[in-house]
Amino acid sequence: MTQKRKIITRLGISFKSGVLGDVTFKLIANIVSTIIRNIIVLPALARFFTNAQYGELITIIGVITTITAGLGNALLSTRLVMESDYKRNNKEGDFNLICIIVSLLSIIFVVPLVYYFPSIGGTQAVIVVIILFAETYIGYHSGWFILRQAYKKLLIYTLVGGFGFGVGLLVTWLTGYWTLTYLCSDIMSFVFLFSFSPLVKEKRIFTSLLKTTLNKYGVLFLTTIITNALAYLDRLLLYPLIGSSAVAAYTTASVFGKAFNLIAIPISSILLGYYATERIRLNVKKFWIINGITLSMLGIFILVTHIWGAWFTGILYPTIINEARPYILIANLSSALGASAQIAKSAALKYTKTYWTLIIQVVYAVIYAGGGLLSVKSRGLQGFAEIVLVANIVQLVILYIVCTVSLKCKVQSANEGGQNE
Repeated sequence: MTQKRKIITRLGISFKSGVLGDVTFKLIANIVSTIIRNIIVLPALARFFTNAQYGELITIIGVITTITAGLGNALLSTRLVMESDYKRNNKEGDFNLICIIVSLLSIIFVVPLVYYFPSIGGTQAVIVVIILFAETYIGYHSGWFILRQAYKKLLIYTLVGGFGFGVGLLVTWLTGYWTLTYLCSDIMSFVFLFSFSPLVKEKRIFTSLLKTTLNKYGVLFLTTIITNALAYLDRLLLYPLIGSSAVAAYTTASVFGKAFNLIAIPISSILLGYYATERIRLNVKKFWIINGITLSMLGIFILVTHIWGAWFTGILYPTIINEARPYILIANLSSALGASAQIAKSAALKYTKTYWTLIIQVVYAVIYAGGGLLSVKSRGLQGFAEIVLVANIVQLVILYIVCTVSLKCKVQSANEGGQNE
């Protein structure tokens, strides 16, 4: 038996279960998505606009993503956590109606966006309204790939969205409206999901599980908002304090870290899907096998970043590389640690009390936002980069401790329950 087969057997997964195929297709889809967004779309937009304009537009993208992920992706996470409960009680409903409501509510956020970023007034404001609705809707309904393990279709969906980005870049080049790049991709993705997602066809009714679902959604909404706000906090903090050019420099410095995200994030979503459907029954040993592999990959990634990070970044962003170069190693280490945390979070979502994910994000937020704000004022971009690194280390350590303790308690409770019987 090969070492790879031994590891997978220890995780309790049969080769016949298709896990390797799932990981492969999810990984390919994520690689394609990352290449399209970070190696084609963003570098192209950086060439279309000045450094200051580019810094502003990626800040706006970060705000939009924070809003739509908080509403749409949090609903998907709720669905994954509650899926076994709905099946056990033979219930169908709630989620489609909630999705429609929150997608409509997302439109409201165009008001503060236009107020804070006057450059997206007029026609671009209308485009942003459509983007907000579409990306919130997409954030939930794209979950059918995970729930049904339809990862081949996920790859097709990714290519459809990528084609939309290509069309959008052409339209942006002709019109000067960067929002059209994202609108074209969102429209094609929306149409694909509306046409093929089985979640769209589910009943639009409320069930007896609605209250429990809304309670979990409320916590996960706050958690996701904090997570995504922190993911883009570099932009949100740096933009008003030291300008859009600093946003462009720091964001560009961390672009190589997307390579580690290529591996960690798809595996994280697949694991959550398997935990939700109980294809993997996690215990402490399996948890540390998974995360031990993750940490080993992290070490290799840091070595590669040290050798080739600046060279790769310079190819993609020749106009920004000089400003980004001093922060490449530390920014990418922070990014990779954040991606490693996603692997642990998939276990935390399923096997720990829901409030723990919120507590961990609050601690992370206090260090990141509070420390980041003070460090930017006193030490500039370098101080900010150091605080972000500390925040990611603390988050990962707490996740490991909480998940380990929760899984031990779970096993102990199961053993006591068996003895009582």
